[in-house]
Amino acid sequence: MSNTGPRANGTLDFGASSPRIVIIGAGAGGLITALSLKKRLEYSNFTIFEKGFGLGGTWRENTYPGCACDTDSHWYSISSDPNPSWSQTYPEQAEILAYLTSVADKHRLQDHCEYGCEFLSGKWDEQKKQYTLTIQRRALSSGPEDAEPTDPQSQKSFSAFTQWVFKNVPGILWLFRLSIFLTTDITYLFFITSPVTNIIRRVFEARCRRYIRQQAPKQLHDDLMPNYPLGCKRIVRDSGYLNSLNRPNVEVIWDPITEIAADGVVTKPNQPSNSGVDSDTRTTHTLDVLILATGFDTRVSYALPLEGRQGTTIKSLFSDSGGPIAYRGTTIPFFPNMFMLSGPNTINGHVSTIYMEEVQVNYILNLITPILEPWLQHKRWFRPRGPKTQLRTLTVEPTTRQRSNITRSCKGIWRKRHGQVVALVGIEMVWGGIRVSYCSPRFYTSRRSTFEYHSAVFPGYAVQWWASLRNVVWRDFSVVREGDTAKD
Repeated sequence: MSNTGPRANGTLDFGASSPRIVIIGAGAGGLITALSLKKRLEYSNFTIFEKGFGLGGTWRENTYPGCACDTDSHWYSISSDPNPSWSQTYPEQAEILAYLTSVADKHRLQDHCEYGCEFLSGKWDEQKKQYTLTIQRRALSSGPEDAEPTDPQSQKSFSAFTQWVFKNVPGILWLFRLSIFLTTDITYLFFITSPVTNIIRRVFEARCRRYIRQQAPKQLHDDLMPNYPLGCKRIVRDSGYLNSLNRPNVEVIWDPITEIAADGVVTKPNQPSNSGVDSDTRTTHTLDVLILATGFDTRVSYALPLEGRQGTTIKSLFSDSGGPIAYRGTTIPFFPNMFMLSGPNTINGHVSTIYMEEVQVNYILNLITPILEPWLQHKRWFRPRGPKTQLRTLTVEPTTRQRSNITRSCKGIWRKRHGQVVALVGIEMVWGGIRVSYCSPRFYTSRRSTFEYHSAVFPGYAVQWWASLRNVVWRDFSVVREGDTAKD
């Protein structure tokens, strides 16, 4: 936040002294934040800097054929602006982008967007109590083209009548969304060890294995069948992938790639040394197109080039802490008035990311309301309990990590099976960072009880996430009130 006057181009009429809020990124999370500021706090002194030339984030950048969401469309929606007109259960890229654009247009969020502006760095000024940001304006380039729509096997279309009911019958859409929430959140039972949940999980595992055998070629069954319990990796809905492996022009090669050559890729046999296969054999596969489907490296995205108090950078803090950390996945020590969405241990493999981010945004509003109080005209029902005097800054205390790190122990999700540790033994943390053992038995056995730092998954139900961020524990924060010359 910073105290600034109007922007040079005059497109927004900022107050001369009201704190300016900067949102980095015009993806779903950035739009949810902007929408909440306007609707709940009736606060408009904010700017969204987006390095691309349009809103939508990942749904603008990714346009490959078949790009879609694996979360039910009516839950992958902003709660204050549900979409009764989703065409199918799992929305595709173009429809999601259109939905986000319609929400932005409806609430005039585009007026706050600065496109082609890439965040390069930022530094906290302790004297001025604000951040100085370095933003680079990028040259306009052609944006990604729309992808061809597909007809995934597991899709269910919503008829015109169903869409009409969602739009015109009060409460129906809300109840439908609630049913999705409850039925989806209950799948977390798969990740818990108990006599009852073990039975439920094994029944579901048998059903999944049966489906794989029905859809995929017989010769691939052994390789396709997971060798870990259900839930150790994200549960994926089949969109026709397994059946596509039956096509005559599709060949599956399981050998690891050793190098990328000028005309293709080079592989080596994926066989143990005692199998009789020469491990030095190399095969070159000539190809015309190579697609890198290697996923996202979240460790890089967490470490923004930002400098806080005492010269601390996010990168150095994460390095000293053994991995990415954040108090309730949202605030970081030494970085006043800075909040992050989808931070460490905020993503859950079975629920809507938009839901998780909405919960975070509500928590952030509770935190910043005492800072913005003199400029707010919000309704009485939204006045979160907190400091009675205006704040200038708030920072989570580093000592909070030692005092309130562990809220409770989680049960071992998976136990030993045939002498191998396939247990995801975790601790739910107030702070990000969970020490867990990998699910894969090839990494961890009963003779090697090794643990690894995980910073992605929130280990709990979606309703637990909501409960953990419902209220602010103000004693965990150091604050500077208006008129103070030093922090408390």
